[in-house]
Amino acid sequence: SATKYDVVVQKGRDVIEKAPPHEQRDEELLKLRMLVIRAARSYADELRKKDPKDPQIATLLGDARKYAQFVARLNSDYQKEAQKLLGELGGAVPSSTQIVRKKYKDFDEAKKAALEAYEETKAPKLTMDSLSEQLPETKAPAEKKDLEKKIADAKIAYEQGIEQTRQITRDALALTDSESNIDEVNNLRNLFCFLLYQQGRYYDAAAIGDFVARRYPDASGARVCAKIAMASYLKIYQETKSDSKPIIDRYLEELDKDTDGKISLEELQAGTPESQARLADGDVNQDKKLDTAEMLRLLTRFESDRIVDICNYITQKWSDQIEAQEALGTLIGFMISEGQLAKAEDYLGKIPTDSPQRGTAELKIGQALWAAYIRGMQQAREQEESATSAGTDPGVAKQQSAARREELKVVKNRAEKTLAEGVQRMENSGKIDPVLTSAVLSLASVWIDINQPVKSVTLLENPKIGLLKLVADNHESIDRKGFREDVFKTALRAYISSLSVKEADSKLSIQKASEMMERLKQTMGTSPAGQKALIAVYVSLAKIGRAHV
Repeated sequence: SATKYDVVVQKGRDVIEKAPPHEQRDEELLKLRMLVIRAARSYADELRKKDPKDPQIATLLGDARKYAQFVARLNSDYQKEAQKLLGELGGAVPSSTQIVRKKYKDFDEAKKAALEAYEETKAPKLTMDSLSEQLPETKAPAEKKDLEKKIADAKIAYEQGIEQTRQITRDALALTDSESNIDEVNNLRNLFCFLLYQQGRYYDAAAIGDFVARRYPDASGARVCAKIAMASYLKIYQETKSDSKPIIDRYLEELDKDTDGKISLEELQAGTPESQARLADGDVNQDKKLDTAEMLRLLTRFESDRIVDICNYITQKWSDQIEAQEALGTLIGFMISEGQLAKAEDYLGKIPTDSPQRGTAELKIGQALWAAYIRGMQQAREQEESATSAGTDPGVAKQQSAARREELKVVKNRAEKTLAEGVQRMENSGKIDPVLTSAVLSLASVWIDINQPVKSVTLLENPKIGLLKLVADNHESIDRKGFREDVFKTALRAYISSLSVKEADSKLSIQKASEMMERLKQTMGTSPAGQKALIAVYVSLAKIGRAHV
C-alpha cells in the first residue's frame, strides 16, 4: 500500500542521511538505498494514479535518482541493478535539484556551488551511458522508442547541467584574489577546462589548459590540463582540415590550368597576389608543384605547430610519466597523418620498449611505411609508363626507375622490421584489437612480397593472433567491412606463393589454397560486382603462379 511505501522511504531516508560519512559505502547502506529506490518509485506510481500533479512525486523520484546515482558509481553487487534503475527513472534533473545561478559572496562559496553543480551532471550522464548500452539489445519498437526518448531527455539534462556548471565555475574564477588558495583555483581551472572541451569550445579549452600546464606545472591538475589542451588542438586541427577542402578546391579551380590535380610554380605565378602569398613556400618535396597534401599542410600550419608544441612540452616536462608516452603516441599518429614518417620514427625511438604505448605505435608506423611503399611502387610504374609514352631515353628511364625502386626497398625493409617488432610485442601483451589485426595483415603481405611466404602462412595460422583463427572465431577485432575478404585473399596468395618453397608441403598448400578460394566465393557473393572482384583476384594469383613457375 501507499502507507507501507511511505514508511520505508521515510525511515530509510533517515537512516541513510544520518549515517556517518565513513559508513556511507557499507554494503548494508547500499542495500538500504536500493530498497528505498524501489519503494520511492512504487510510492510515486501510487500517487500518480490519484493525482499526477502531486508535488511529492518529484521529491520521491528525485531521492530515487540520487540514491541510484550513488550506488551506480560504486563497484558492488548492486551496481548493475542501480544503473538499470537509474536508466528507468530517466535522466532529467529533478526540479527540486535544478542548479540555480546566483551572486556569491566570495570564491569559496562559488567554488562549492560549482562542484555541487558538477556532481548534479553525473546522474543524467550515467543514465545516458546505461540506457545506450541497453538500446542495441531492445527489440520491441515501443520499448526502443521509449529508451531513445529517455536518452534524449538525459542528454538535454546533461548538456544543461554542463552549461550551468560552466557558468558557475566562471563566476567562481572571477572572484579569485590574492588570498585565494592557488591549488583550489587551479583545480577549478581544471574543471573549467574540461567543461569547455565537453561543449566543443576547443580554442578556450586549449588556452586554459595550456596556461595551467605551463604556468603551474606542479599543480595536481596540470597534466590533465595539458592533455585537454592537446586534445583540443587536435580537434581544432580536424575542423580546420575539414574547412580547408573547399579552399583547396577553389585554388585548384583558379590555378590548375592543366587539371593534373597540382599547382605548378608557373601556374602559381599567374595567380592573384593573395594566392601567391598564401601558397608560398608550400613545395615541401621540392618537385616544383603543390599537391593537395602540401596545400593542406600550409592551411593547417598554425594548428599543426600547436599540436607539436604541446606534445613536445608534455614529453619534456613529465618525461617519466605515462602522459609523456601518450603524447609521443599522439605525435606519432599526427606525423603519420601528415605524411612525415621519418619524424614519426624518431618519436617512436623515444617511447621505452617496455611501454604499453610502444607496440601500438610500432604497428601504426609499420602500416604507414607499408602503405607508403605500395603507393611508391604504383607511382614508379606510372612514371615508367609515362616515360615510355613520352619517348624518354630508355637507358635514362631505366636508371631513374632502378634508383626509385632501391629507395622504396629501404622503406619496405623498415616496414617489415617495425611491423614484426610491433606484432611480437602485442602478441606478448595479449591485447587483440583492430590495430593489431590490420598490422598482422600488412606484415603477412610484406612477407609474401619479399618472398617469405612460409612466414606469412605461419603468422596467418598463429593460434593466438592468426587472422584465420580470428575470422573463424568471429572475433570483434576483424568485424569491419571487407576485412574478411582481405584475409582470405592474403592467405590464398601466401599458400600459392609457398608452392615455390622446397621445405613447404605442396599438397597441403594446394589443399589450403582451395579452401581459401571456396571461402572467397562464399564471402564475395554471386552478384556481378562480387564476381568481377573475384575474377580480378584470380588474375593476380595467376600472375603469381607464372612468376613462381
